Amino acid sequence: MGYRDDFYIPENIIGYTGSPRSCPTVYFKSQFFFGRITQYFSDPENIGRCLICCSNDYYITNYSRVITDPAVLNMLDPITIKYGNMFEFYNGKVRHTSRAPFVPIKDGNSPLRSHLSLAIYAFPKMKLRSIKECICLYRSCLNDKNYFTSKVKPNYGYKALAELKCEIDKACGGNDMGLKDMEEFLNNTLL
Repeated sequence: MGYRDDFYIPENIIGYTGSPRSCPTVYFKSQFFFGRITQYFSDPENIGRCLICCSNDYYITNYSRVITDPAVLNMLDPITIKYGNMFEFYNGKVRHTSRAPFVPIKDGNSPLRSHLSLAIYAFPKMKLRSIKECICLYRSCLNDKNYFTSKVKPNYGYKALAELKCEIDKACGGNDMGLKDMEEFLNNTLL
């Protein structure tokens, strides 16, 4: 079983960046949930399935001169602007830029979609960078004494935090990880 096999399915593929014949990054979306599978990257910690995110303001697009919002333009790097590369926007910010333009997949059962879906089976695990992000988020939630009593609604309630803990346990080999185990995992995987 892979990380979020219920989400990383061919029907949720919305497009890719890079060459479709040479390990493209494959993008997925379903309602408000989105993620990607990175098949090739210079940093091995960034290869695999990305942590699934959720946002009602998510969009993915290539830079073009049609984009005139100064807030968005100020968040883009010069290379994205120069080459018209892809960026993802959610939670009010540009969160991810690509090294290449985004190519959307439009028809449901195209041979290209079938080819891109091979990434689902080739990369069943969550990428190491995402595991570290989960551990850091989980740890910071537990260490914040006011997290659950704050008048500001937390991003993660008890149920979501428990689900995050389950994802960490699965990604780290299925063991029930305590905070000390998580700390060791982080220390042992730092390059």
